[in-house]
Amino acid sequence: MKNQYRSLKASSACESLITRLIALIPPVPKAWSLRRRLYQLILAQMSKTSFIQEGVEITGGRGIFLGNNTAILRNSCLIAESASSKIYVGNAVTINKDVEIEAKDGAIIEIGDRTFINKNVWIMAGASVKIGQDCLIAPYVGIVATNRSYADPDIPINCQPPHLRELQ
Repeated sequence: MKNQYRSLKASSACESLITRLIALIPPVPKAWSLRRRLYQLILAQMSKTSFIQEGVEITGGRGIFLGNNTAILRNSCLIAESASSKIYVGNAVTINKDVEIEAKDGAIIEIGDRTFINKNVWIMAGASVKIGQDCLIAPYVGIVATNRSYADPDIPINCQPPHLRELQ
């Protein structure tokens, strides 16, 4: 257990360092291949045909898998909160700017091939979220796979346990 913690801590430090280096790369076409190579060091999977624009935040990269011809535009954020959290992004997916995708502890988010996620979308999974192929998600949409229980009206809502279930 101690070795797993050290390994996770070391990979987090390495991920943070590489992310900071990426931020220093100028947003010009000649630098895209360098940016891609650095992202390939921290992501579980990223093809040569995928593109991540400047300003994208990656946390928990070992749990993030990007398919072929995938584009993630500026100021978006992909977070795999723990080693058991996973984000799978299919082939030919576009994640527009200012999108936040967050897989909580043990959650899995799957985004099908040829899906387009418009700007300012928030996807958060406390359980699992599956978005199919050829989907179009409108701007300013929230997709959340967690909810609060309303079992006891005498207890404030924020003190009641969350209710987790899979969304498809």
